[in-house]
Amino acid sequence: MANHKSAEKRTRQADRRNEANRRNRSRLRTEIKKLRAAIEAGNREEAKSLLGATVSLIDKSIQKGIIHQNAAARYKSRLTSGVNQMSRSPRYTIGSSYIFAPGDKVSSATRYCICSRGSPRNSLSLINFGDSDEARALSRSVTRGASG
Repeated sequence: MANHKSAEKRTRQADRRNEANRRNRSRLRTEIKKLRAAIEAGNREEAKSLLGATVSLIDKSIQKGIIHQNAAARYKSRLTSGVNQMSRSPRYTIGSSYIFAPGDKVSSATRYCICSRGSPRNSLSLINFGDSDEARALSRSVTRGASG
């Protein structure tokens, strides 16, 4: 407990600033989560619309001292590249995991898909399509997409 008027005032000021910082940090994290969710869901239009607002909020957070400018640059770079990758190659999904993109190499005889996610430097994934009718149709459509 503060014993002097100036110390009491300092406590009040610190509490107010702490609350403002918490509010701003929470808002920033929420916006970043929304954008990441839109990217994961493959919702291109929503992701593009959220990107501008999120980048703006990140820039404001630098000015307010919420995050460091290097961390902000890292966030902006990764989020922007995520949205740009969505624009370049649409991905087909089953559930919430990525399966393949047009142009990925597919062996339709075994109904397995070997696909690279994003850049060629990333690891390759082997996915079993199974023997259902839907899997056969997916396999045929991917094979056609890869050759064309």
